[in-house]
Amino acid sequence: MCFLIGATGPGITATGEALLGCVSDDPYLFRTFVHVVQPVDGHAHVGTELVYATDREDLEPPFKVEPGQATRGINSQGLAFVVALAVEQSSGNMEVESVPFCKLCERMMNDCSSVKDALQLLEATPSVAPAFSVLLADAFG
Repeated sequence: MCFLIGATGPGITATGEALLGCVSDDPYLFRTFVHVVQPVDGHAHVGTELVYATDREDLEPPFKVEPGQATRGINSQGLAFVVALAVEQSSGNMEVESVPFCKLCERMMNDCSSVKDALQLLEATPSVAPAFSVLLADAFG
């Protein structure tokens, strides 16, 4: 089971920064690598890239991992996110065409400067696949 933790507010740290953390639960299927993105247009960001780590053809990945996509991270404006997969139903049952979650995260890191910006982006997206729980924090705490 993936685990997310976040804390913010007076008394959490000496200077009031937000803290975010997460643990992925499948070290046998995925390897985690540091991934740095410096787009021509957009905010630079650093995060973790998940790489499917088995060559067994009979074992499908539990979700699609886009090569080079940071799945957790922080951008140059101080916006940070962590995620946990939350599969509740097959995406084949969706009536609305879904945006790949990895593409939404890439757009969030490139274009958003604050939690407010990220929430506007997430709320404006009608459907995402696969579904993830998301914790956000920014430079404002």
